[in-house]
Amino acid sequence: MNEINKTTVRDGGVEGIYLTENKQVVGLKRFIALIGASFTPSDNPVFVSDNFLMGVVKNEGFFILLKMRSSADIFDSLRAWEPNLLLDLRGFLGININGENNYLLTKNFEDGFIENKNARILYDQNGNIILMYIFAENNSIIITGSEEAADEIILHLASSQAQQ
Repeated sequence: MNEINKTTVRDGGVEGIYLTENKQVVGLKRFIALIGASFTPSDNPVFVSDNFLMGVVKNEGFFILLKMRSSADIFDSLRAWEPNLLLDLRGFLGININGENNYLLTKNFEDGFIENKNARILYDQNGNIILMYIFAENNSIIITGSEEAADEIILHLASSQAQQ
């Protein structure tokens, strides 16, 4: 994460990260396998795209952007992933799990809203957002630990929709 924050992208700017393996872009299913995640989206590429974007909003936080046909196609898979979502992504989010915050591993996500979008949010004991996934539009899910990063990605998605 420190290397990402050294980017020349302006503060609040989005820096996309595409992972490669053997000079090939890593798709969602391979990424899940590489990090040992327990996420199991539909095998049907029409429902959940194997293309995804991960990156950082400079000085705001890490994000993953998933594309799918509709939120109904991925909702059950995301809910099933919730108990392991923090554990699977903690390294990307810069979260160190220790005795002080290990309660987060068993804490439930809650329904909420980010920028008037439906979200599932994991809060710490002080009410701070630790991790969330947001149904940003009909076919996009944002996973992040930063409300500011979510706001910026939602803004980018909205501006790309307006240009179409």
